Amino acid sequence: MINPHRVVELLSNLVSERLSINNHCAVNSARDEEVAKRLYDHVESIIDSTHYSFETEDTIDFNDNSSGEQYGKYDEEEDGEDEEEEEDGEDEEEEEDGEDEEEEEDGEDEEDGEDEEEEEDGEDEEDGEDAEEEEDGEEEEGGEDKEDEYEQQQQQTNNDDEQFDEIFMDVDEDQQQNLLHQFSIQYMKKAVDFYDAVNEKTGKKQHSWKSFQHHFHKVKNRSYIGRFRTYLENNGTKQQKLDEIDQYTYKKFEKARGDFLIVHDTDLKKWSLQKAREIHDTTFRASDNWVLNFKRRHTLCSRKITKLITKREVLDADTISNSANNFVSKVKKLLPHYRQSNVLNTDQSGLEIEMVGNRTLSFKGEKATFGKVRSVYNTSHSYTVQFIISLSGEPTGTCYLCLKEKDGHMSDNIKKNLFQAFNVTATCSKSGKLSSSLVKYWIQKVLKPAVGNEKVLLLLDTWGGQTDEQLYSKMKHLRLEIIPKKTTAMVQPLDITFNRQYKHLVRTVYDHVRLYDIDCNLSQRDNIIKLTSLCYNQMCSKKFTPMHQYSWYNGGYLSKSPGSFQNVEELCFRFQDYSCNKKQCNNIPLIQCSFCEKVLCFYHFFVLYHVH
Repeated sequence: MINPHRVVELLSNLVSERLSINNHCAVNSARDEEVAKRLYDHVESIIDSTHYSFETEDTIDFNDNSSGEQYGKYDEEEDGEDEEEEEDGEDEEEEEDGEDEEEEEDGEDEEDGEDEEEEEDGEDEEDGEDAEEEEDGEEEEGGEDKEDEYEQQQQQTNNDDEQFDEIFMDVDEDQQQNLLHQFSIQYMKKAVDFYDAVNEKTGKKQHSWKSFQHHFHKVKNRSYIGRFRTYLENNGTKQQKLDEIDQYTYKKFEKARGDFLIVHDTDLKKWSLQKAREIHDTTFRASDNWVLNFKRRHTLCSRKITKLITKREVLDADTISNSANNFVSKVKKLLPHYRQSNVLNTDQSGLEIEMVGNRTLSFKGEKATFGKVRSVYNTSHSYTVQFIISLSGEPTGTCYLCLKEKDGHMSDNIKKNLFQAFNVTATCSKSGKLSSSLVKYWIQKVLKPAVGNEKVLLLLDTWGGQTDEQLYSKMKHLRLEIIPKKTTAMVQPLDITFNRQYKHLVRTVYDHVRLYDIDCNLSQRDNIIKLTSLCYNQMCSKKFTPMHQYSWYNGGYLSKSPGSFQNVEELCFRFQDYSCNKKQCNNIPLIQCSFCEKVLCFYHFFVLYHVH
């Protein structure tokens, strides 16, 4: 790093040498003053140019070549000054010649007057010489004062901590322009406080510049401190204030949702305006556009509340989380003793007899949004399905279906004419829900045929109708593990993806039938069995295997992620060909088969029973 004070010293010596060289000739005092003034101006311009040279690549070097160039530069300047002096001398000689000619023409009568003028001129010259001597004395005294000041400056620069002045430091222009992008307000506050710290005993600064740079490496020179002060006095720039408001609002949102509290857009506005007042930002308005951008930045959206919990359950959240983690750890220790296809999870799920979604596109600003169904009664009564899924990501056995029957049973005539599906085992109850006796029937007709005499690990939730080990007494190689209460959403694989994806598939078929007014009552007994068979068949496709494996991975049972996968919406309902695959069929397409990838209408999918 070049020492700028050394540059100034070299230039000062150079000026002194030049003055001493030219001092042998007697020069008019006015000319001395003029030359000194011009040299002083040159020195100032050099100092200024040195300061600016550090902000570009043009830097004054201290090698011999550089010094020669500097001397050459000033030689040219001095030569130019000598030429000006010679020209001035020639002008004076011409003026004197003209005066001699005039004196001869005037005659001898004017000689007496000229003698008197010469005497007056002589007196004026003597007075001028005395004044010049006084001025020279004052200049010498001023020069001594300047030398004293210079020595003090040199002593100051020799101090290790003050060796380089900040205005000569190598500072990148981009860093100067983008200073605020490099430092946060908190960083600036810490830097200024550390720099201003005073030793109580000595009353002097507590930290040296080297010590400061040791703690704050990003601060290149002391000019940053002044900028920091300005920014802090103004409470930061507009962008920094917006960032503070954003961070504060998001932290408040995180805390609220961490406590499962309900949050709306108006709450975001209140929090942001509260922070704006705190940091004295009078221009912030928390507009609707700001709220929209805030939600986009943090991937927030409005969601339906699927479950209500009490404060007590919130306080028990840590206990629930610990029990879930302990259960997963216990199961993972057992996994090496079982084949993946024999590590199973089973769960029941209720579906409305007529399924309907709770969202629709509609007109903005309407007072009430209605949805049309074929039977309100069927939307409030349900039937039950039960699935089995393995650790290998494959649905196991048939789908167990419990229909809702008025008397709790079906007559022999109904059973005889019931739709027969190869992948559905049907039963019924008065409520449409399972009981212990129906669980026993499930073990006999679904579970045992699916696993045989294999060594099996079965994960169940805490529903009392299925946890009695006596129900499984005939399956000697079966081990039950009961998932802790209130942890199924976290560690039960079927609850993580499978059940919701299956319901989405069924609901979409119901919506299609209502929208296009298709003459088919999906709430009838046979149609429920048929639709269950078709939808379960779609879920058994190999293309959904990664999604089923993800359920186990997300629950913590698998350490390796299955990778990316397609869900039901992406695989079955986002098709590009909006016409039925069957020839001469102009019906609106319903679904793309997850097996053959054919796009089919309701008739070719449901009525003609498209299964694989």
